Amino acid sequence: MAKKPAADTDALVTQALLTVATADHPPRLAGKGDTPALFASKTRANKAPIEALATFVTVSGKGADEAVQLTAAGFTKIAGQLPEDRVGPAAKTVAGTLPTSERVAFLQDIVSRTPVAAAELLPEYEAAVAAEKVEAETRVKEAEARREREERAKQAMVRWLELGEQRKQQRVAALLAELKAEGWKGATGGGDNVSPQPRLSVEPLTPSTPEEKGFRREVLRRLAAQWREAVEDRRDEPARFMEAGIGNVRGVRQIGTAGETTKFDGEFHEADEGVSTGAAVRVERPGWLIDEDDDRQHVILKARVAP
Repeated sequence: MAKKPAADTDALVTQALLTVATADHPPRLAGKGDTPALFASKTRANKAPIEALATFVTVSGKGADEAVQLTAAGFTKIAGQLPEDRVGPAAKTVAGTLPTSERVAFLQDIVSRTPVAAAELLPEYEAAVAAEKVEAETRVKEAEARREREERAKQAMVRWLELGEQRKQQRVAALLAELKAEGWKGATGGGDNVSPQPRLSVEPLTPSTPEEKGFRREVLRRLAAQWREAVEDRRDEPARFMEAGIGNVRGVRQIGTAGETTKFDGEFHEADEGVSTGAAVRVERPGWLIDEDDDRQHVILKARVAP
């Protein structure tokens, strides 16, 4: 007895899609039940067409509630084989599952191929066009709101930077006032209005007690920190003014000169990457130290170096 030829998978898929498109209610994929099914089972000969069908349909629910519906790709595959009176209803069902922009394009394509379906699909098309307009208006409003937020953020950042610069100038002025209170006799003021070439004179400071020495070191550390900020921010005039003030304090010496080559010493130098003691380094930004009467050196600010 000759073997029965295997069923053509594509033909089975096409037949299943036509069944879904023309059914009054979504059929089940497979098995027995009150609702008709596309296949008797999901195994053996039905396995290949069911797998191929997955590209063209969606399956929702399970068991008796299982329902198969066409995707846009499934409808396109069998649209030319549908009776004209079934194109509109089937296309309407598929259109309802699509996002607005895709729905408009889908309906336009269907009517261009099957003009007779225009009357059936007109309400769907009108609704899709209206929804598309609403979505476009919503996107415009969101874009405007986003632009307003960005503008407010920009204005806030400008003000933030202004306040930051104001705070730096206030801190410089306060530190110079402390230095003057310690005995420094030089030009007052600070910030960007100082002389490009400050001429500073300082009366000898001779603190005698540990407390007085500690106070002088703390004031110098804070002034040196402000000088470092001015140097790193490229605010040349404030940097020169503060450098002159620091350098004229009795016992204060600069650690290194920008651009010079020296040997790394962790007591006086700092680097952004690991450097071995004694290794050759280049000074990027000088530091400061103070020699006190007890022959001790106190580093106020380490010099920044790089290999």
